[in-house]
Amino acid sequence: MSDYEAMAIVKAGETGIDRLVAAQYAEGCLARVSAAYDISPYVTQLGTSQEDDKAAYRKRTGLAKRILLKCIGKAKPIKPSERTLQLERILMADKEMKASAAVFKEIPATIKRNSERYDMLVSQEQALVAKISGDRADYGAAEKDREVIGSILDYGTLSEADRKRVDEDVMGMMGVGIELSDAETRQRAYKRLSAENKSLMERIKINFPFDERELESARRQMQVIEQYDREKVREGFIPAMDKLHELMCELNEAMNKADVEGPGADLEGISQRCGQHIAELKAMREQKEAEAELEKEVAKDMKKLEPAPRAEEDIKARMDKALGIDFVQYGASVMPYSESPAPFAEEPVIEADFTEVKQSAR
Repeated sequence: MSDYEAMAIVKAGETGIDRLVAAQYAEGCLARVSAAYDISPYVTQLGTSQEDDKAAYRKRTGLAKRILLKCIGKAKPIKPSERTLQLERILMADKEMKASAAVFKEIPATIKRNSERYDMLVSQEQALVAKISGDRADYGAAEKDREVIGSILDYGTLSEADRKRVDEDVMGMMGVGIELSDAETRQRAYKRLSAENKSLMERIKINFPFDERELESARRQMQVIEQYDREKVREGFIPAMDKLHELMCELNEAMNKADVEGPGADLEGISQRCGQHIAELKAMREQKEAEAELEKEVAKDMKKLEPAPRAEEDIKARMDKALGIDFVQYGASVMPYSESPAPFAEEPVIEADFTEVKQSAR
């Protein structure tokens, strides 16, 4: 494995799916605050309590006083008793819990879809990173091979040691030893290796922008899922479930006290806390609904945007950027076989069939 590939795979492995909140956990949270209650007894009790309040009011004021207050426009609504207020808040809390649970009911399914897509994107990212790493190594090797290929034409002017190195490099590229001292063989080898080298580099240049674009897109999609997990799930859904569960516990206590203690129960403290939770949770739900509408509008506007054209950039630098590797300034290459090389200088083409020439003493 090349250093480029090893570094790139380590980088790809940094984004693990275990960082996302599990759908099973979200389902568990929602299930705990979605218990169904038979609220009908409290509806009946509220009607009875309100009738009791009316009876108490009539008893306190008397018919004549009530008529007088109504005639002079100073009649006031009947002040509800503590039991009436408690029963009203029980019904309000139940309504709020059902409405809030309905708003969040799609969250676990969304989390599950996001987790599955995130897993797929991680695999796609790692595959693209490995492919770009391989192309990056092949491109660098092709650049070095091009220097060797250029030295073939200068073979006759090279020293004995340089000729030996060229012989070894050419044999490595072609898989067979050839007699480069023969001009016809040398020309034939030059044409073949030049064409193969050019084809390889052109293939990489053509394929890389596709891989680069897909890799960038996969990483952007992963960032969107991570942002949703952070902002909507961890900072939104889970705190809301916590508040909703607290309200559910308060509602259970309120219903219990209303049932056990009857009309004389003093539940004002619990009523106030339930009211506070209702206000908080209602505001949270309304904010979520407003954000959902805003996201729809933003999505519409984003479709209208055209992608900015990509600036021309050295292909190796773009590969390094895609792999997360620090950019290295590449200086001019130094030819190892000639002081003044002409890597792709053309010699007159000698038409002849290319055949393997075995090394023999002349």
